[in-house]
Amino acid sequence: DAPVGCILVCETCGRALSSYHMRAGFSFEDGLSDREFGVILRLADEDADGLLDREDYLLALGFNIFENRWRIYLHEPDKLEPWRTISGDRAGFLLPGRMNVLDVTVTDSGRRMEIRLNDRLLELLSGGEAEPNERSVAPWIDSGAVGLIGLGRGVQARFDDFRLEPAQ
Repeated sequence: DAPVGCILVCETCGRALSSYHMRAGFSFEDGLSDREFGVILRLADEDADGLLDREDYLLALGFNIFENRWRIYLHEPDKLEPWRTISGDRAGFLLPGRMNVLDVTVTDSGRRMEIRLNDRLLELLSGGEAEPNERSVAPWIDSGAVGLIGLGRGVQARFDDFRLEPAQ
């Protein structure tokens, strides 16, 4: 489909996660600073080949250090134009050399997703009717895999202290 730099799915985490809490530290390390890297929030890899194909669903969070921005991307299966940006804004990354901390909590049987960066709320996503201050996303799938992603070639990021546990 449309190439991304690299997709790394957490195999030990499982491919059908619905409610979970994920925490990871990250920093930009080297390369082209205008390229994005980030995390896979939800992936349904229909043929389990580790590649993003036409029939796959992907919800990903990308970080652009140069622009100091974050964006949430959706890759819709079987669409002529499969990519769209769901939301994005200024990020407030920590100074170079310090690890940023991302927290993602998915609850309500996989229908609600809270995303925080360095203890600041970035976005509340909903797979159903959105409450005030939530963003409804369609299409939405209630379960999938998580992992790391390079949204463009030529960027290097460091991830540390990746944790995944059931949501409380």
